[in-house]
Amino acid sequence: NQDMYRCFTMPSGLTTDKFLQGLEIVPGNPSIVHHVLVFADTTGTCQQLDDNDPLPGYTSFGGVGTNSAQLIGLWAPGGEYKPLPNGTGVKIPANADIVLQIHYPA
Repeated sequence: NQDMYRCFTMPSGLTTDKFLQGLEIVPGNPSIVHHVLVFADTTGTCQQLDDNDPLPGYTSFGGVGTNSAQLIGLWAPGGEYKPLPNGTGVKIPANADIVLQIHYPA
């Protein structure tokens, strides 16, 4: 009966900086996902928060638990995949963790 904001952290596996030109998010069950925010975290803070929570991911409202994480993309129902123009992109630093904050409404 309450909104839930759950964050899931995964290593990017990048050994050098890369530029993201497009991002597509396809929820397994879009009827229970309100929106998804995607961040890159180079501090390790999000992984530590994830490790400290016994459930998959961790709860965090209003962000992913660190002001150092960079917003790199988002999805909301009705959103369309639109790649950035050639020659442009969002920088993802080497060794960054990718963090998904998923909003599940009440």
